[in-house]
Amino acid sequence: MKKNVVLLLTSLALTASTFARQPIDTTIVLSNHKQINISDRDKQLDIRVIEQDEQGNTSHINEIYINNKDYSIRTATFHEGERIQQSIVRENDGFLFSMPSLPWNRQFDPHWAGFGIGFNNVADRQLHINHVNGVSLYSGASLEYTLNLFEKSFVFGRNHWAFVTGLGMKWNRYHLSKNEYFIREGDQTVIKPAEDIRFYKTRLGVNSFTLPLLLEYQAGRTKAGCFFLSAGVVGSLNYMSASKVKYVDERGRKQKERIDRELYVRLFSFDILVQAGFGSFGLYAKYSPVTLFEPGRGPEVYPVSVGAMIHF
Repeated sequence: MKKNVVLLLTSLALTASTFARQPIDTTIVLSNHKQINISDRDKQLDIRVIEQDEQGNTSHINEIYINNKDYSIRTATFHEGERIQQSIVRENDGFLFSMPSLPWNRQFDPHWAGFGIGFNNVADRQLHINHVNGVSLYSGASLEYTLNLFEKSFVFGRNHWAFVTGLGMKWNRYHLSKNEYFIREGDQTVIKPAEDIRFYKTRLGVNSFTLPLLLEYQAGRTKAGCFFLSAGVVGSLNYMSASKVKYVDERGRKQKERIDRELYVRLFSFDILVQAGFGSFGLYAKYSPVTLFEPGRGPEVYPVSVGAMIHF
């Protein structure tokens, strides 16, 4: 690591000496009250790494002197995990260049993008799960598929905390456990029993776009990853809902039929999400404080789900 720091500072020095035409003073501000000062005077390039404490006192951590013939280097003492901020102060006729993060820096890796599978269910206001308000589901068959493709983090708190947002998609399937189906009647969605036929599958499907706003904490970074915990709100645009059934007809052939579409599922909804994990693997739980259907237009049920995610 120390060798990498020396090479980095030496590269800065050679770059400065190449472009310099006039005496220059350039300061590169790093994290943790550290900075790199570069000055060019009388064919002598002087690079100093300086640390400043809370009282304003400064101390030299490293010095490099380069001239036309030779150079001398004292070993730097950076700590692993420090991150160079791209904040540059230019003085006099100094030049401006961007500086990347140190090669050993482990940047904050948010946990939103990825693919997940979970189990859906419904609850009432008192958080009684399943068999509520006339809705009874096969929990093992009612699946939620999640695909999140875009994410963005806004890091603070010494690279341990971040606000995370992004974009995603989800597909929710609610399979009824009784021989009945969802259908739209007038301005309501109701559940009706089947007549003279036996469904072997009957379900409601809802497709959505999602937009999260999460607060994530990370700790214990290693080469294999880190522990993470995040929580927040995930908004949903529910752009499609449909009721479908599958059955065997009188000739013994399997049939699939769409019963109805646009079943008064809320256009906009949101979930409270909590997730935790290590590295690229996580577990999540979600609960929606708003009903699945528009008020007064369907059974009063609140979606809940639990599942696992593989993060990209």
